[in-house]
Parts: sequence; C-alpha cells; structure tokens
Amino acid sequence: MSRRDSIDVRCKGGVVTVRPLEAADRAALQALARDFPTHDLLFLRRDLTRPEEIERWIEDQAAGRLHTLVALRDAALLAVAVILPARRCGRRMSANCWCWCGRLRAARAWGGN
Repeated sequence: MSRRDSIDVRCKGGVVTVRPLEAADRAALQALARDFPTHDLLFLRRDLTRPEEIERWIEDQAAGRLHTLVALRDAALLAVAVILPARRCGRRMSANCWCWCGRLRAARAWGGN
C-alpha cells in the first residue's frame, strides 16, 4: 500500500488513519468482533468470530469483490466500512455500504466520552 492509499484525520482523541483493509489486519478484525455483544454480531453478514470468515473477507478484498476501509489509531482498529459493489448486490447502479465500530474505542478516538 502506498501512502496515497491512506489519510490521517486529526481528532480530539488523536490522529486516526483511514486506509484500505490489508491481510495483516486479520487479528485486529477478530479483536474488534470480540468487543461486540453477541446480539450485535447477528446483524453482520459474516460470522467474524470464525477465522475462516475473516480469511474469506481478506480474499474478497484482495480480489476486488468488496471494498473495505479501516480506521486505526496507534495500530488499534477502531472502525470498519464495507462497500459491496453493485455486481454483488444484484442491481446495476447501486452498492451497499455497512459501517461498524467498537463503541468505546471509536468514541474515544473521535473525541467523545
């Protein structure tokens, strides 16, 4: 990844880096999923508590079947945004977007309580 692929955003809680998902983010994705209540995990399209689902996500990102951005501060994953292109959601001129974050991590990173 080149430096052009990421952006640093200054927030009250410090600098947050936003960049595309990388294969090296596997463990961070699993850690973020562990922070979610079990009920919240039911609304995700993938069971991120399973390593094979994380691996499929990484593979789909690398193949361009979806586009994932991550937000990090001090190497800690704070949030994830996923854009599923139209060819995957069955419509010609549309895309689906999902965003999720660790509640306490994100609030602190963006300057909240």
